[in-house]
Amino acid sequence: MVDSEKETGEEKSEAQIVKGDVNGDVKDVERDADLDEDFAGEVFRPEGKNIFQKYTAQAAAVLFHPKKFFAALPADGWAEPALFLCASAAIYGFLQALGHSNPLLFFSTFFNGLLYTSLGSVIVWSVFNKGCKGQGSLSQTFRVLAYSKATLLFAWVMVGHMAIGGYLSVVYTLYLNYVGLSKVHKLNRRITIGLVLGMSL
Repeated sequence: MVDSEKETGEEKSEAQIVKGDVNGDVKDVERDADLDEDFAGEVFRPEGKNIFQKYTAQAAAVLFHPKKFFAALPADGWAEPALFLCASAAIYGFLQALGHSNPLLFFSTFFNGLLYTSLGSVIVWSVFNKGCKGQGSLSQTFRVLAYSKATLLFAWVMVGHMAIGGYLSVVYTLYLNYVGLSKVHKLNRRITIGLVLGMSL
């Protein structure tokens, strides 16, 4: 009797995994949040860390553990992702200005980063939510796009005359957008990939 119940439980577990794979949803991302609550606490509710330490912890988390990061991402709030975006854009702007010996580049890259991310959030949310019936809110969409700008930390890297960092930044930003938007909007995997790639053109 016990063996029979055990087998039934295993079959249900396998069926759930298969169902998630077939539907192309984000159950694997959501399971990360359930299995690693300490990760969420360290990244979003750190104790005894200053602003710089908190920023570096979040940047490292989104770049190296994007699935866990976006699974643990709080549902609401504008200030924290906005500050993260400002810090990332400021660092990128400073390095661009320093590398090209042009102080004006700091202001242009900084404000362009803020403007494009803010407007992009509205457009992406409209397409995902209004057009495809996604479940995410505007603030959640903004949070995903803002934290995805962690790639600006290496976007400035040049190898000779080739902007290697810029190319890698674009590609990895698309991946981060896919992971994050999949989590908040909960659309089919193929639809999410198509929308992310389509809106990047």
